[in-house]
Amino acid sequence: MRLLNKYTLNFEWFMDESIPPYLILSHRWYGAETTLQEFAELRHLPIHEQNPGVKKVIQFCQYAESHEAHHVWIDTCCIDKSSSTELQEAINSMYKWYANAESSVVYLEDVATPNDGPLAEEDSASDLEQLLKQSVWFTRGWTLQELLAPRRQVFVDCNWKLIGDREVLAETIAKITQIRSSFYGSQSEILSATVAERMSWLSDRRTSRVEDLAYCMLGILNVNLTMLYGEGSKAFVRLQKELIQETDDETIFIWQPTHPDHLENPTILAPHPSCFSICRNSVIERDMYFDRNPYRITNRGLEIEHCASRESQFSDSVLLPLNVKFNGQRVGIDLHRQNGGNNKQHLANTQWERLYSDHGIRTFDERSVRKPVSSWGQFLDHSERLLHAGKPGFGAPTPLGGNNGLHSIRAMQAFKGEAMRFNVFIK
Repeated sequence: MRLLNKYTLNFEWFMDESIPPYLILSHRWYGAETTLQEFAELRHLPIHEQNPGVKKVIQFCQYAESHEAHHVWIDTCCIDKSSSTELQEAINSMYKWYANAESSVVYLEDVATPNDGPLAEEDSASDLEQLLKQSVWFTRGWTLQELLAPRRQVFVDCNWKLIGDREVLAETIAKITQIRSSFYGSQSEILSATVAERMSWLSDRRTSRVEDLAYCMLGILNVNLTMLYGEGSKAFVRLQKELIQETDDETIFIWQPTHPDHLENPTILAPHPSCFSICRNSVIERDMYFDRNPYRITNRGLEIEHCASRESQFSDSVLLPLNVKFNGQRVGIDLHRQNGGNNKQHLANTQWERLYSDHGIRTFDERSVRKPVSSWGQFLDHSERLLHAGKPGFGAPTPLGGNNGLHSIRAMQAFKGEAMRFNVFIK
């Protein structure tokens, strides 16, 4: 890890076991940021002759003089971005580096406090929220992990004047980000959240490069990924494929399109983080309802175990139950035979695609669209006839969030009795 000595302004390299205490900067990148090579060349010029990027680094070192740590880290100049190997290591290590820092300093370059004291102690909560929420720092992808990872964190304004520490500001920050403060600085709490909930934290954030929408989530999702700048939106799909290899958390399939472009080439995996906005302010739980064998990504799509009655095995639409509860209700996703299919084929021998609800978002193949409630009702009709006499009846499925494609599975008996297990392939 390359650190900057705050006194000498020299870079020093440390191996993992010898890394000294350091402060770390979190900030919004602007056009005039410096680089490792530029800072090494210009660092000793008078500060009034420095460009804005170099000046920011020097001001951070000056701010750090009141702290015991002799070193600082800032992502603009402490990474040699001309080395793809070093850049890859840095991106995969960045969450850890923020988590291990003595303290993180959040520099809000677009916020100016109206007084000389810590704003958090003197102003009302509403004034504080209005002041902070104007900062683009709360809208960027990379700053999500920079908020969550550090154990200790302080916020300063454009003049490096203290606004307050994260503990004092926690309630206000939670209102702005819609992320509970219990996650701040707690890796165990973060990893206890479902994949869908963690994805939802990113759903309204942006990055300058589309690939970074995936790369900025590596630490939060506890996975590693090879950097392939130039792959575009495929990076976010590749992230989900890696997650499927690492976890059996089926909440990864609880998403909905938020733009017509998301349906141009639909798959079982979300094309963009915004598709998880449906999970914001919702209670998403893992629920072991169906003891499913491990699933995997293949060259035919997602191979996942399904369970259906004998009579429904030749249907042209089925409901795949998920081990998920959405606001207390079990959910599943509707599937339809790809390109119309052939209902004389067994479910296991057919390629399937996901059905999306008709609430204003264009579907991939309009001929295959059915109302989700209808296909679920057909599935229950098939299953109900196979139940033993005296079993409870089935109620109509309950749409969640107003016909958004997620459905309550009220009848656990639907997958018992004479049901059979088999794998299906979903594009």
